[in-house]
Amino acid sequence: AMTEEWDQTSTLAAGAWASGGAINTTRSRAGATGLQTAALVTGGSTGAPWVFYGETETYDGSSWTEVADLNTDRAFKMGAGTQTAALMAGGFAYPLTPDYSALTETFDGSSWTEAGDLNTARNASGCGTSTAALAAGGETPALTADSEEYDGTSWAEGDNLNAAEFAAGGCGIQTDALMAGGQSDTDGTESYNGSTWTVEANLGTGRYSGGATAGTSAGSVALLYGGRPPTSGVVHTEDYNGSAWTEVANLSTARWQLVGAGSRSLALCIGGSTSPSATTTATEEWTMAQNVKTITD
Repeated sequence: AMTEEWDQTSTLAAGAWASGGAINTTRSRAGATGLQTAALVTGGSTGAPWVFYGETETYDGSSWTEVADLNTDRAFKMGAGTQTAALMAGGFAYPLTPDYSALTETFDGSSWTEAGDLNTARNASGCGTSTAALAAGGETPALTADSEEYDGTSWAEGDNLNAAEFAAGGCGIQTDALMAGGQSDTDGTESYNGSTWTVEANLGTGRYSGGATAGTSAGSVALLYGGRPPTSGVVHTEDYNGSAWTEVANLSTARWQLVGAGSRSLALCIGGSTSPSATTTATEEWTMAQNVKTITD
């Protein structure tokens, strides 16, 4: 008689970053949303002396095209939605008065329209869609733990973060979100289930002002890249599997105050600061490798 043994193991290969099309306006502290092949970036600023932007650009997977400007130039906005149904809320526009903004604007693919203001003016982190968004933490200028939920018309108070935080990487949807890193708790992670924030596993490399992207419909798995810990940019990319962070690859360009778009497996790293006085137009594209299976017969 013949006996055969079948053994199958499966591991997730990491992935890699590759150069993408450069944005037309060099900037950091922008807002972004969308997919790797259909993204949107808007607003942002240079470093001191401050220059703020309202320019909006869309990405088709290879190049960026300028479209309609924001109604109010500002930086440090939270972004949500898609390339043709986007939302940007909050931000900062020093030395305007007030310099911290509560403004919300929505984009329909051709123009920006003012919508309901945040209850607390700040430069929050956030995620979600244009009709179900989440804004959390930020500066007012004091650090805040407040979170707010948007229903397509107005913002309502949600559960507070466990730690007041600024410049965390936010990703996911309103009922399944993740906030990672930040200026006060650089390696902290919190998840949101639509009602409560829960402390999760720490990052391997603490940082703030990095980019974060998640699964296409949830924040249970995520990718965090770049950031500042605390005096210069980093290249580290970490992957979150729902319980732990793992270092998987490096960006080509160390940077912070960048913005991310796309998903955990197909992400974009857009613009950012490469020094306290320099910003970049560089875009990098992340592709996560597929499962690698080893079969022994």
